Amino acid sequence: MATQTAHITWDPVAGSLGYLIEYKEMSSPTWLTPGPPSNPANPTLNTFYDLVVTQGLVYNGRLTSKCATGRGNIRLFTIIPNDPTPTLVWEEDTFQCTQAGAAFNLDNTYTGFSSPQSIYWDDTSQRYYVVDADDVLGNLWWFNPNTITGFASANHIAGLISDVNISVHDDTNRRIIVAGDATSGAYVLDIATNTFTTLPYGVNTTAGHGSRTPMVLSPTQLYCFSSNPNSIYIFDRTALTLTTTVNKTTIPSSGTYLVNGYSILFVGSEIWVPATARVNGNIARYDSTFSTLIGTITLPGIATPVAPWTHSNSFHWQTNYYDAPNNRLYIADIGSNQIFTINTTTRTIINTVSIIDRRGKAYAITSMFKNEFDNKIYFSLHCVDDLTDNANNYKLYTIDTAGNFTYIFPDESASTLALRAGTNQLWGTNPGRVVWDSPNTGWDTDGTILKYTQS
Repeated sequence: MATQTAHITWDPVAGSLGYLIEYKEMSSPTWLTPGPPSNPANPTLNTFYDLVVTQGLVYNGRLTSKCATGRGNIRLFTIIPNDPTPTLVWEEDTFQCTQAGAAFNLDNTYTGFSSPQSIYWDDTSQRYYVVDADDVLGNLWWFNPNTITGFASANHIAGLISDVNISVHDDTNRRIIVAGDATSGAYVLDIATNTFTTLPYGVNTTAGHGSRTPMVLSPTQLYCFSSNPNSIYIFDRTALTLTTTVNKTTIPSSGTYLVNGYSILFVGSEIWVPATARVNGNIARYDSTFSTLIGTITLPGIATPVAPWTHSNSFHWQTNYYDAPNNRLYIADIGSNQIFTINTTTRTIINTVSIIDRRGKAYAITSMFKNEFDNKIYFSLHCVDDLTDNANNYKLYTIDTAGNFTYIFPDESASTLALRAGTNQLWGTNPGRVVWDSPNTGWDTDGTILKYTQS
């Protein structure tokens, strides 16, 4: 096939000792390193590179700044075939050659776990507590971060063996509260005694339906949502007594917003209800008692996924993170591959970013979390074709309060992170597949515990 030359140029990066060019066909997972005889020397000290590519093919590329120590930062670009000269589109912003932009490094990966969903640090016991979706030895267990070697280091807590899909951490009362479709309500772990209290609510169903989601803590109460019966159970956060039961059918527009998959966010004096998997993908704003629908926030351009996505194509699939101290809400819409930054004080969208480079995949599922070392919001993008796509296709970013993204690492991920107080360590989880996935091959051994250290 005929070839073309893509002339790649970039601005100098402060502190760089050189630059490495890599590229791949958009549909390929394999990165290639060009060099002689077909291409110039690589790495290069120049701020330009003439890359020979096959005419008619679309390529992803990445430019890595080489640093004296540690990792360099990375910029991504796309090469689009045009005659007579290919078009070069940069996907990322500029960087400095410093590890300060990469707030933590993956230090160790512990494998062989079932499906660890969430991880919480308990400073009193100096232990990490893990909520596992489907561990047949128990859904809650702890480990000592000084001695962990793998699954054998998990200390399972007797009293709950089920399928769990929601958890919250009440650090004030040293409790972890979990629920699942067949748990008959919420299980409350008292970390001080490693014993459970049960809070009955809802009717059991088969795993994977999310019938007892969401569950959320307010400063004084625990809100437990149920789809069968269609109710909200409100418990006193400290005493764990049921104070109120609200039939969701009495809430305005509950059939639009409090149905299927959704999140509950306490935003000032209001309750916001964004979608997680729901026909209506916009955000509902209620008063603090759910008695009045104050208004909605429309997310322009959102879409429901299409083939190759196969899971509930009529739903808007979204993830979110509410950064209350900075009055920001981030919404990632999978169907449109957009990420919205919302100022929760003005209730306006202040920035929208499109996820362009998805490594040949149709969509990017976003996990969001705050790094307690630098107080930055981190986005872990998993590039997939469907929910069952378990390919190791990850990208990690940070975002600022203006909605500007900085690309940090390729091929790095974590679904949750928890700081080990008084150290430079962050520990995270990656659940892999869960038992109710289809297919679910490897569900009971593909989970990992991740240890990161501050740069």
